[in-house]
Amino acid sequence: MRKMASVVTIESVEKMFEKDRIVCAHMVENAYEVIIPNTFKVGDKMVFIQEGSVLPETETWEFLRKRCYNETWKGFIIKPMTMGKKEAKDENGNPVAGDRVKSWGLAVGLNECGLTDDQVKKLKAEDDITDLLNIRKYEPEEDASPKAGSKKAYPKWVKFCLSHVLTRWIGRIYQKRHQNSSGGFPTNLVQKSDETTLQNMKGTLEKFAETRCYTSAKIEGQSFTVVPTFKKTKYTGAYVCSRNNAYTLEDKSTFWDCMRKYNIVNGLKNLYKETGKSYIIQGEQVGEGIQENIYNFKGNVWFVYLVIDYETGKQLTLDEMISVCGKLGLQTVPIIDRDVLLKDIMPNLEAAVTYAETKYWRPVGGGIDYNYAPRKGEKLWVDYLQHEGVVVRSMDCDKMGNVGFSTKVKNINYSEKGLGNMHKIAVELGKTA
Repeated sequence: MRKMASVVTIESVEKMFEKDRIVCAHMVENAYEVIIPNTFKVGDKMVFIQEGSVLPETETWEFLRKRCYNETWKGFIIKPMTMGKKEAKDENGNPVAGDRVKSWGLAVGLNECGLTDDQVKKLKAEDDITDLLNIRKYEPEEDASPKAGSKKAYPKWVKFCLSHVLTRWIGRIYQKRHQNSSGGFPTNLVQKSDETTLQNMKGTLEKFAETRCYTSAKIEGQSFTVVPTFKKTKYTGAYVCSRNNAYTLEDKSTFWDCMRKYNIVNGLKNLYKETGKSYIIQGEQVGEGIQENIYNFKGNVWFVYLVIDYETGKQLTLDEMISVCGKLGLQTVPIIDRDVLLKDIMPNLEAAVTYAETKYWRPVGGGIDYNYAPRKGEKLWVDYLQHEGVVVRSMDCDKMGNVGFSTKVKNINYSEKGLGNMHKIAVELGKTA
């Protein structure tokens, strides 16, 4: 799990246009930018809390209530946002509005986050204080396995238990009795699907500038993982996992609905008989009851982004993944660019963010064009929509083997628009597709 809250050092600050009390800050330890009060200066230590964090409902964070409080989570959800513009200079040296400021989280002083003086004295740069601040990661589908067509996975009290460290064991018991969950993701076989954001991988663009890579659209849904099972050398079946749980017994969850829909158990069996190989499959489950179903799917759909050789643990190449998916009747995540030099599409962080912000989709001809090219006169959020972001991987990427690189670039505009709004737009566009 990424550091949701850490101690950082201010590397530089930029003035904001017509804003006297706040500045845009950059940090030594990561490549994010964030809004801070102008009382801080270069070299000061701060606590940086990343977007996607859920802060506990305490007096310390009460100032966030109007903008960030979420009743379901009983806490304050930190979201990225655009806020004003940086100050630039015109040809005469006069201040003018420059680029938008994209604030990727919340930054506060070391003494402003509810820690004791003794705790603050022990802090140093790069310290992960996520647990110290009792911060959770915002994952709407974290442990969910909703019934088909339903927006509720568990009773509210179970969701509450699963969202808190001290009560999670109670939720696990309910899962075992009602969802056939083994209670544990098989991390010994495959990593959980959680791409690291580019800004948390400072120096990646420079290090891999000459590396050939491919990009794919970041699809909005919930992760799934399919794992085959064997007894000695005999294929015995397969089970499916959510981000955190393994559902080893067939049930009525949407995960198993898709297992049946794509005939995965038999598909893997036939593939094993034909080639002597079996695979772990990882991807995104999208559709009804998941993340507002922004694509307006009927039922649920799988998009595969990772296939691993079960015997060797090696990640398949892009072409190999496409081939295996074709044999199993599965589709991969939408591929945007392939076999390109990283420096040609993302020479720097600003270009990487712009790249993510200019990848679009819209309903077309009864389906969806995930690489939609807007036509002249068309308007964003009216005639087409943006993706959540993009995933970038080297052509030789093998995450389990620590070969190559893999990262995601998120899109602030998408986060600000809201899933419900995008679903409504997709529904209207679908009527004329």
